[in-house]
Amino acid sequence: ADGLKQALSKGTDKAVKNLSKSGGYANNALYRLAVPEDLKKVTSTLRGIGLGSMVDSFEGKMNEAAEEAVKQAAPVFVNAITEMTLDDARKILMGNNTAATDYFHQKTSTILQQKYLPIIKLKMNEIGLVKQFNSLLSSYNRIPLTSKVNFTLENYVTDKALKGLFGVLAETEKEEA
Repeated sequence: ADGLKQALSKGTDKAVKNLSKSGGYANNALYRLAVPEDLKKVTSTLRGIGLGSMVDSFEGKMNEAAEEAVKQAAPVFVNAITEMTLDDARKILMGNNTAATDYFHQKTSTILQQKYLPIIKLKMNEIGLVKQFNSLLSSYNRIPLTSKVNFTLENYVTDKALKGLFGVLAETEKEEA
């Protein structure tokens, strides 16, 4: 159990470090935060009328917010490892090749979401993302004959950041197996 805990600590640390560095999300083809599917029509229209750089900046800032928030995951993972029971360790050792990631997902998702959301809100406000997002939507919503879009950006960024974290954790787990 101690060896497993040490390996899990190493793996979670690696995943958090990879994602929290500059470009950790943005440069990861699988987990890069892109414009939400619900807004593809909006961004396509904005690119078509010459506002593509605004869309690119918007995506970059979402990734920066995720990179800032992921730093909060390390202590949450340490706590989950500390609280791991012998039965939990057995299930991980006898489980599939992402059993540890599944364990962390079950034990930490709610806590991580609670920690991420205020950081993402704060970071997006600091870097002007909320203002930029509202400007993007406002620009789009003024275009005649388009349907109006209503969307919660902070929840989207939080959800995508967590999916990326657990995805990288699963990749790390598979590599170490």
